[in-house]
Amino acid sequence: STLFVALARALGIPARINVGVVYREDGYFLYHAWVQCFTGGRWHTFDPTFGQCPADAAHIKFLSGSIDKQVQLLRIGQVKIDVLEAIEKCHL
Repeated sequence: STLFVALARALGIPARINVGVVYREDGYFLYHAWVQCFTGGRWHTFDPTFGQCPADAAHIKFLSGSIDKQVQLLRIGQVKIDVLEAIEKCHL
């Protein structure tokens, strides 16, 4: 994500890193970072790690910003999220 943001900014595209958690198919959440770029009057979400454009709804953002902001996640500690219901993807 850091490299993606650096390359986007080098091209003159406003970009930022989001940090939070992402839900995995095995039922667990893990800390993760993904990207947003501002084009066409709005923010677009990408996850270069998972090859998602746009990033899916399994991403829960806690913070946006550089490494100094990301360190704030360490203060949160362990996060417990209970998934009440999950809907399978619809393939058209």
